[in-house]
Amino acid sequence: MKTLKYLFGTVSVMILGMFVATSCTDANDWGVDSSYERLFAPTGSISVEAFDSYAEISFKKVPGAKAYLVELCTDTLSDDNPEVSDNSIVEIFESNVGVVNNLFGETSYYLRVRSISDEEPASKWLYYRTGSGKGTFKTKAEQLFYPVTKADILENAIHVTWLEDADVDLLTIKKGSELIESVTIDEALRSTAEYTFNNLTPTTSYTIEIFKGESRRGQLKVTTAAAPPAANYVYELPEDVNIIDNDLLKQIAEEAKTAASGGAESKAFATSVIQNYSATLVIPAGREVELYTEGSSSKSNTTIPDGMSIAFFGKAGGEAPTIKFTKNIDLEGSHAFVTFQNVKVVDNGAGYFVNQSKNSTVGTFTVQDCEMSGFKTSFFRLQGNYGITINQLTLDNSIFHDMCSGYSFIHIDAGSGKGSVQNIKIHNCTVYNVAPNGKMFIYSNKTDMQSIEIDYLTMYNSIGNNNYLIDFNADSSKNPVWGAEVFMITNSIFAKTPDEVTKNIRAKVMPTYMNTFTTKDFFKKLNGAEALSLSSEELFKDPENGDFTLKTTAIQAGDQRWIPEE
Repeated sequence: MKTLKYLFGTVSVMILGMFVATSCTDANDWGVDSSYERLFAPTGSISVEAFDSYAEISFKKVPGAKAYLVELCTDTLSDDNPEVSDNSIVEIFESNVGVVNNLFGETSYYLRVRSISDEEPASKWLYYRTGSGKGTFKTKAEQLFYPVTKADILENAIHVTWLEDADVDLLTIKKGSELIESVTIDEALRSTAEYTFNNLTPTTSYTIEIFKGESRRGQLKVTTAAAPPAANYVYELPEDVNIIDNDLLKQIAEEAKTAASGGAESKAFATSVIQNYSATLVIPAGREVELYTEGSSSKSNTTIPDGMSIAFFGKAGGEAPTIKFTKNIDLEGSHAFVTFQNVKVVDNGAGYFVNQSKNSTVGTFTVQDCEMSGFKTSFFRLQGNYGITINQLTLDNSIFHDMCSGYSFIHIDAGSGKGSVQNIKIHNCTVYNVAPNGKMFIYSNKTDMQSIEIDYLTMYNSIGNNNYLIDFNADSSKNPVWGAEVFMITNSIFAKTPDEVTKNIRAKVMPTYMNTFTTKDFFKKLNGAEALSLSSEELFKDPENGDFTLKTTAIQAGDQRWIPEE
C-alpha cells in the first residue's frame, strides 16, 4: 500500500485537483450519475480500530476505483465542506484496507472516504458514523514516556525520559489535582528528552504528563520512594562494610543513645534513654551484605542491643539492597520496633528469618516493601520455654516465596504459651511456593491471639503436606479451644494447593470473609470465600514463574500489584 500524507489545505487541494469534482448533496451514489459520470461511492459502513497514534481503517471495495481518498479531521466533516479541510490528515489507500499514522492519542477524529480514479471524477463521500449521525472515533492514550526504573525514583525526586525529538511542548507534574510544576519543552529539552522533578515529598503519588498543545501524549503515575525512617541516629553503611554483626550494632547503639540523651547529665533521664532509643541502618541501593557474628569457633546470630529500636532500610536510587542471612537476627531484650524496609532478604544458611528462643519483647515487628526468599525451615518462629511476646507482626506490600520445608511460615510453638504473637496483620502481599511440603501458613500452638487480619493477599502453591491453612492446634477439631478474637480475611485470592487435602482452618473463631476467592485447584475449605470456576493458569498470567497479574478486571482482589487497571 502506497500512502501520501497532506496536512494543510493548500497541498491537499493540489492533490484533490486530480480526483475531486464538484460536490453534490447526496450521501452516497448507488450508480454512475450520467450528468457527472463519477465513480461509485463506498457503501455500507467504515470500520475503525483505533490505537494510540494510528488507526486501521477498512470499508467495502468499489468496482472501478483505482484508489481511495481517506480524510481524518478533528473538525466536523460534512457535505457543507466538500473539499479537504486545512486541518485534515489525508491518506490515499490503494485498497479498501489501510492504516493512517501520526495521530494524536486520546483525540476524537471525524472520518470520510471516497473512491478516486485517473479516468473518472471522484465519488461522493462515505462518512464514518456512530448512531444515526456522522460521528467520531477516539484514539487510545498515547505513551511517549519510557518506563521509569528504580534508579529514576528517589524520596524527593523523579527522573523521566521520553521519545527523542517527539513533537511535544509541555511537561507537567501534579499531586492529585494540584499542579506542582509546569515545564515548557524547548528545542534543547526536546532533543535531550529527559527531565528531573525535584523538591518532591517522600511516599507521595504524582501524575506526570506530556503534551502537544491540548493533546496529551503520555502519562506516568509514580510514587516517590520512602525516606529513611526517623530515628535518634541514622547510620549509612560505608562501602567497606559488608557484614552486619554485633560489633556494628553495638557501635550504632552507642551513637543512638548519645543522640537520644542530647548530652543530658541526669542519671534518671539517661536510664530512660537506654530503654528507649532508635536507629536507622541505611543500606545503599544495589549493595549486598551478610548478617552474622563471627565467634571464636563458628558464626553466630546477630543480636539487636537491648532497648534499641532499629530499621534496616534499603536506600532508593536503584535495585533494593540484599541482606544474606548467614545466621538469624536475635530479638533478645526489649524493642519498641524492629523494621525491615525496601530490602531483599535471602537465606544464606540461617534456615530462618527469625528463630527466637530467648526472652524478648517487641512492640511492632514489620516487613515492608521487601522480597524474602529461601528460608529453608521457617520464616518467623518463636520456640523454647522463655517469655517471648511480639505485640504486632506486620507484613506489608511484600513478596515471600520458596521457603519453609520444615515448619510453618509463621510458627509459634514456645512451650506452655511462653511465646505469643498478639496481632498479625498481612496486607498487600504475595506468598508462593511456601511450605508446599512443610506445615501451616500460621500456627499458634494452643495459644490465643488478639487478631489476625489478612487483606489483599495472593497465595499460590503453598501449604501442602496434609496441613491446615491456619491452626491453633486445638484439642478437638470439632470444638477448638484456642484462636484469635478478631479474625478477618478480605480482598484475597487463594490459588492452587500442592496437594488435594481439603482441611480447613482450626480455631475457636472462624474468619469473616469479604471479597475473597479460591481457584478450582485450591483444595482447602474456606467456608465464606467464593469458589471460582477458573484454575490458577486461567486466572493468572504466568503463576509458575511468579507473575500473578490477573487476566480479568472483574476480580478486584489479591496483592494489588497484580490487579490491572480497568
